[in-house]
Amino acid sequence: MIQHYYRAVEMSFYSDEEIEAMRPEERQAFAGVILQAVMAEALAALWAGKMADDPRVWLSWRWFHVDAQGREDIADEQARHWERVREIEVESTNRCAKSGEPTKSIIVASLGYVRCRRAPVAAPDGDPNEPGVTGNVFASERQSRVARP
Repeated sequence: MIQHYYRAVEMSFYSDEEIEAMRPEERQAFAGVILQAVMAEALAALWAGKMADDPRVWLSWRWFHVDAQGREDIADEQARHWERVREIEVESTNRCAKSGEPTKSIIVASLGYVRCRRAPVAAPDGDPNEPGVTGNVFASERQSRVARP
């Protein structure tokens, strides 16, 4: 008798300790694979019109000027956020198992790294919503109202 066991594909997740134990060239290769996958998924969705069709699409980027503690705090917040997104997937999977509703594949990507060049610092009286100063945000009008005072 042949029995098949199936399970959902689980993406690799590395702890801070596991990343620290890697050689620099291993971390470089690991980062390259992730960036390649993120960019391929993003461009495929863009050209397929998925970003324009999704009223809840959220794309944002910005540089931040922080001290060493700020860098640690950002990394900790990203880890907390990632864990919550994983919990949401489990909750959603359980709801779909009960309701029969099909799932949607949603890409969630988070990057946090030291910029290779120094970003300009906005003047105190500068417009914080100016794309040339703060980056770019692409979100629905409702999300923008929530995200910005």
